[in-house]
Amino acid sequence: MASARQVIAELAAELGLNATSASGTSYGATDGFLLQLTPTKDSQGSARITIGINYLDPSQDDRVRLALETDPGLAAGGIKPKRVTVDGGLLTHDHGPKMQTGQLTGSFNVDQLRQAVAALLGVVRRTVPVPAPGCRVCGNRTPVAPMLVNGAVDRMCPSCVSELQTAAVEAQAAYDARPIRFVPAVLAAVVVAALGAALWAGVAVATERMFWLLAIGIGGAIGVITAKAAGRGGLVVQAMAIVASVISTLAGNVAYVAYHIQKEATEEGAAVDWAAFLGAVPSILVAGGSDTLFALGGGLIGAFYAARQTGRQKIEVKVE
Repeated sequence: MASARQVIAELAAELGLNATSASGTSYGATDGFLLQLTPTKDSQGSARITIGINYLDPSQDDRVRLALETDPGLAAGGIKPKRVTVDGGLLTHDHGPKMQTGQLTGSFNVDQLRQAVAALLGVVRRTVPVPAPGCRVCGNRTPVAPMLVNGAVDRMCPSCVSELQTAAVEAQAAYDARPIRFVPAVLAAVVVAALGAALWAGVAVATERMFWLLAIGIGGAIGVITAKAAGRGGLVVQAMAIVASVISTLAGNVAYVAYHIQKEATEEGAAVDWAAFLGAVPSILVAGGSDTLFALGGGLIGAFYAARQTGRQKIEVKVE
């Protein structure tokens, strides 16, 4: 079985992509166009390979998209249009492992990768002119070696790289200087957590089941909305979102219990002492046993996604 890195290394040697980044991306110039092969993973953690071709001219994007829609050679190269994106002068394709009896094997085939690269390069070559070997930004015609700029193969002169990095430093400083809007952030976290608890309880009542996938959605929503209300991310905002995510699912379990207590009381013609119920919430959660642990686990998973959404935004220009 060949891994993504193994087939990338083999094909890169064939194509003369002599540079390799620490992350395993092989890149360089092929037929005048900038090409990169990057080992990646999809949302399920399965290995993929991203093929990137930079033709350095965003004005050609529409022509490239049209060519991709009409080129008959893509299917022969195993290219699925939905896995190809064109933006800002850069074409990218998400290349997967080889198939066997309709199933992904998890291993890669260098011949399939070669065919995919050839098909995509062919489309670009027939559609746009070969870019000049100089700086993409300022147009300086002095040849510049291919480099990775924030993970994308590019050509930039030292002066433009320095200006870009300086702009990133200034943008980071401006971001960090923003005040955190505490009151709106707390209100947002509380409101979304309450809505999440109601949704968690509603699904539990309707299905008599709990779903961690729902907890992920609740945590993500809490994170996005809390960060937006706060004006920026950071440790304090992360703490708000994490606490709100955990409380949301646990409160959902409490609401589920409250629903059944109210239902039973209604059937018996009795009234519920809600003040006593609220005072007994800790005992209710302890008595919930595995259900409480499941909700807590879901809350922690949701908190992870909430923390990702509320972290400090990092603005940088990484050049390799």
